[in-house]
Amino acid sequence: LSSPLDPQKRGLMVPRGSLRRGILMPKQGGMAKETKADYYELLGVSRDASEEEIRRAYRKLAAQLHPDRNPGNPEAEERFKQVSEAYEILKDPEKRKIYDLYGHEGLESGGYSPGFQSIDEIFMHFGDLFEGIFGTSAGPRRGRGPRRERGADLEMAITLSLEEAAFGAKKELTLRYPSTCRACRGTGAEGGLLSPCEGCRGQGQVHFKRGMLFISTTCPQCGGRGQVARGICPECRGSGEELIERKVEVEIPPGVDNGHVLRKAGMGQPGRGGPPGDLYVKIQVAPHKRFKRDGHHLHTHVEVPFTTCCLGGEIEVPTLEGKSAKLHVPPGTQPGSILKCEGLGIPHLDGRARGDLICHVQVAVPKHLTPRARELLLELREALGER
Repeated sequence: LSSPLDPQKRGLMVPRGSLRRGILMPKQGGMAKETKADYYELLGVSRDASEEEIRRAYRKLAAQLHPDRNPGNPEAEERFKQVSEAYEILKDPEKRKIYDLYGHEGLESGGYSPGFQSIDEIFMHFGDLFEGIFGTSAGPRRGRGPRRERGADLEMAITLSLEEAAFGAKKELTLRYPSTCRACRGTGAEGGLLSPCEGCRGQGQVHFKRGMLFISTTCPQCGGRGQVARGICPECRGSGEELIERKVEVEIPPGVDNGHVLRKAGMGQPGRGGPPGDLYVKIQVAPHKRFKRDGHHLHTHVEVPFTTCCLGGEIEVPTLEGKSAKLHVPPGTQPGSILKCEGLGIPHLDGRARGDLICHVQVAVPKHLTPRARELLLELREALGER
């Protein structure tokens, strides 16, 4: 996790960008019941449409449904949100693949929360696209106060036990991120009090004459702000920012694996008048002392008595749940043989199936023999014709 603030030492959250998004989704069989409109139908494209065709279709619909062209029309605004949601999914190859295979339920199971809460959020996501349509990326010009800004996305890596990754868990996370200092309202001045700069008389620029030219430049005393602090804010020491600490509870779905990234919409840094950002949780799974994971299967070594290997029978083997299960051992089982307990491995993310417990046989040879046991083994060796 790369961060100039070294989150491992200070526990600080960093803007999104260093982690890879996406969760590897297991096969779900395509049986999910769809309740939302089909994304391809919303954009009016075929299911094999290219990325450029999808982009052109969205640009056309966005131009028709833009709020500036449909003022006071809630139906157009709602449809604008729907087609934007469809474009957000279909323009991303990874999300599109999940949607093609498993539909809306597959996206939700994978930690994606598609959709937009407001029109402003759409313009923040697709600013470059709207710049190409309307010559501006700022969205509709409403002229109502300062521009709303969406909060930054946050990232965090957590370590789970193999049991938590397999069966799910609820984890309380502590988020730390810089925010506007409440004591000085981001000015860096004590009490938020600022005075006009004496160097530029509050103009932010200074002017001087050089030869026949009049030159204007940024005021070196106030940095162009036109105001200077009367005193340094003791809370932020003049930086204008303070460290915010917030606790959130995150639900980990059963079946996650090492390297998976969960997206929790709206759990990121609060916005300035806009919606909050998202939280991206990267999963790390700690090694287990007995079981080794291989996809949805678990591997373990089991000791089988010598006589059971010869004659066959059943033994009890431990499971990840902490219980025991019966394992059938066929007659003549050799050392290193692989036996399987079906359905005792790792659950799939969709909860519809589960991997197997793979048992690697190790023959348990007795270290101490009674005189009678030794006599019987000598008779057995003779009966088997061994030298």
